[in-house]
Amino acid sequence: MANAMFVVTFLSNKFGGLRLEFNGHQYMINSRRGDRRYWKCVIPECAARLNTHHEFITKFVHHHNHEPDAVDVKVRRIMEKIKQRSKEETKPVPAIYKEERCLLRSEEFIEFIGQ
Repeated sequence: MANAMFVVTFLSNKFGGLRLEFNGHQYMINSRRGDRRYWKCVIPECAARLNTHHEFITKFVHHHNHEPDAVDVKVRRIMEKIKQRSKEETKPVPAIYKEERCLLRSEEFIEFIGQ
C-alpha cells in the first residue's frame, strides 16, 4: 500500500464547502497547504485522518471508532445531484425532486431483484 493512490468522491456540505467520502466514511477539511488537503472524520469523537494531493489520497490513518454511514452518503449524493440539476435546468425543483425520487426507487428495485 506504500505507493497506492486512491480516488475519492467529493460531496458538498450544507455551507457549500467540500466533504470527502471514502469507503463510506465522510471527512471534512482540517487544513490546507498548497494543493494538499488534510482531512478529519466528520464525527468529532473519531480520530481518523487522511491527506490528499489534488484528488488522490496520499496518506490515511484508518482508526475509525464507528461504522460507515452509507445512507447519509447516498442522501448527500442525491441532494447534490438535485442541486446541480436545478442550477442547470429550467424545470421546477419539485419536478426534479420527483424524477430523482423515481430513479432512486427504480435503482432500489433493481438492486432488490438482483439479490
